[in-house]
Amino acid sequence: METLLTLPEFAKLVGYSNRTLFKLMKEGKIQPHLVRNGRNYFVESQCAILRDYQQKNTRINIGYYRVSSNSQKNQLEAQLKLLETYAASQGIILDETYKDLGSGMNFSRPNFVKIVNLILEHKVAKLIVTYEDRLCRFGYKLLELLAVKCGTEIIVINAKTTSPQQELVEDLMTIIHVFSSRLYGLRSNKKKIKEVLDDIHSKEET
Repeated sequence: METLLTLPEFAKLVGYSNRTLFKLMKEGKIQPHLVRNGRNYFVESQCAILRDYQQKNTRINIGYYRVSSNSQKNQLEAQLKLLETYAASQGIILDETYKDLGSGMNFSRPNFVKIVNLILEHKVAKLIVTYEDRLCRFGYKLLELLAVKCGTEIIVINAKTTSPQQELVEDLMTIIHVFSSRLYGLRSNKKKIKEVLDDIHSKEET
């Protein structure tokens, strides 16, 4: 059985003033574990409730937008405007907006990495994007799963893709290049291995 704590004792434990704790009780954010003879008592396990409250109220809302190349830079402003308009219509305050110039297949985009780190640190309440592929071309569902686990809601305003044809072609060419390079590497390694084995066999025969 947990030890009962008076309101001042509990307030000190969670780092709140007595007045702030009274205010949270009045707002229904937390309730006493027990009321006895007109006095409020709490238990240590209730600290988790206030930690969750603190996290939710210190998290930020982020807007993210991206294009793949310099030739598409003129689309950045339109994406930002859409993010701001949507957030305002939903009563969401955008604390930060981040943009990247780079392929959706590149997971090393500076601001994309920054956002992922903020999500993993439980610092993001909502992440708003115009389309799924603005975040990443592949792996969106994995990112969404991580976000949910960390208490972040990803809001996608529109349909699944907004990529112009040229961007899709560039990403397709990147995929072909990566796999062809790997295939060439495998063939080169296979040839080198065969040469080594042949050399070993020739030495054994002599």
